[in-house]
Amino acid sequence: AVGGPFFSRKVWGEFDVVKVEKVNFNQLTQRDAIDDGFKSLEELKKELTRLNKGLTPNTGLYKIWIENPKET
Repeated sequence: AVGGPFFSRKVWGEFDVVKVEKVNFNQLTQRDAIDDGFKSLEELKKELTRLNKGLTPNTGLYKIWIENPKET
């Protein structure tokens, strides 16, 4: 996994993707929020809206399940 600004990417680690599921913004649940490290569904939706201007209830999002995380 990498992140950061385009010209100064940082490698955070490696992991295995075991499942990808498409859900609409309005289908997110409290369990999704907790699984992603948020305290509430409201907090998750607020952050997603901040990062992705123009989200609508039917905007498709991808939930990604990983296993075997390793720092590099």
